[in-house]
Parts: sequence; structure tokens; C-alpha cells
Amino acid sequence: PEAVKENIYHWTPQITDYQDEAQALTYQLSGLADINTSNKKVRDTLKASYSFWIENVGVDGFRIDTVKFVEHDFWKDFLHGKQGISETAAKTGRDDFLTFGEVYEVSPEFSNMGEKKAIQYLGSKNNPELKSVLGFPLYATLSRVFAQGRPTALLAYRLEQQSKLYPNPFLLTTFVDNHDTPRFLSGGSLNALKQAL
Repeated sequence: PEAVKENIYHWTPQITDYQDEAQALTYQLSGLADINTSNKKVRDTLKASYSFWIENVGVDGFRIDTVKFVEHDFWKDFLHGKQGISETAAKTGRDDFLTFGEVYEVSPEFSNMGEKKAIQYLGSKNNPELKSVLGFPLYATLSRVFAQGRPTALLAYRLEQQSKLYPNPFLLTTFVDNHDTPRFLSGGSLNALKQAL
């Protein structure tokens, strides 16, 4: 009852249309209750919790899940606002604290659509958000080229797009598979995996 009164959760159903921004930002994802991240109490609590890990445990970076299901204003405030993660990290001597988010967007072949969607969560120089994102477009291209035998020109294109579009492409988190994707060896050979790595 206290959580209902304080508007801690959105109390919404499961997302059925991922293209509907209101659903993506306020409905339940995979049956998980959606926290109301526009609520000041929620924001302050999350800042305090994450700051604890920086100050008391010595964490020097965060991988943040399901970034695109939370409003941009939250990331700006949580990471760069008063008592936010950047401020806490700087107080502990971590001026280059890494935050990278999962923005699960891949690009069709010879398209940079996925990169353009992911870059939105980096914010801008005057209005920053995350420092980096997981390299999902490159992940998909690595699989296409090395596991599926598609032309290497796809990989050249993807690397060009990374270099051209991201403010710092060297901060992208590169991977060939993870817990959210089919494992590389489910569709590719061991030799192909070695090449991809």
C-alpha cells in the first residue's frame, strides 16, 4: 500500500507493442514490475544504492541493462545530476567512471539504423547520458560474416559506421555472444568462432 501511495511503480500490464513508446517506458518488461523512474524518491534511492557500491566497494564501472526501456531524462539525472553517479565517482577519484548500457538494436546489412538508435543513449556533449553502449550491431555482423559466411564487406561497413558515428568507438563493448543471444557455436564452427574473436 505504501508503494501505491508513493507512486513507486507504474502498475501497468506487460508490453505488447515495443514500438509504442509509452508501453516501452512504463509497461512491464518480461513480467517485471516497472519502477516509476520519473519519481524523485525512486531516483534518489537508486542514486544512493549505486553510490554505495562506488564508495564502499570500489566499483569502477556499471553495465546497465535494458537502457532503452527507461526515459532519457532519468539517465541524464541518474548519471550526471546532483548526487548522481558521475559526481559520486569523481569524489572517490574515479573521474573516468565507465557506464555502458544494453541497447539491444541490430542493423540490417549495409544499414546503420541500430547504431543511430543506440547513440541516442549517449546524449550529447552538453547533455550527456551513458559513456558507451554494448556493440549489438557489430555482434550481429560478426555472426553474419563468420558464422553464416556472409561477405566480409559487411564487417568493413560496420566498422566504418562505428568509427564514423560514435563519439568514442573505442569505448564500445564488443562481444560475439552473451546470455541474451544465441551462442556463436549454435550456428558457427569452432574455427569461425576463433576468427570472430
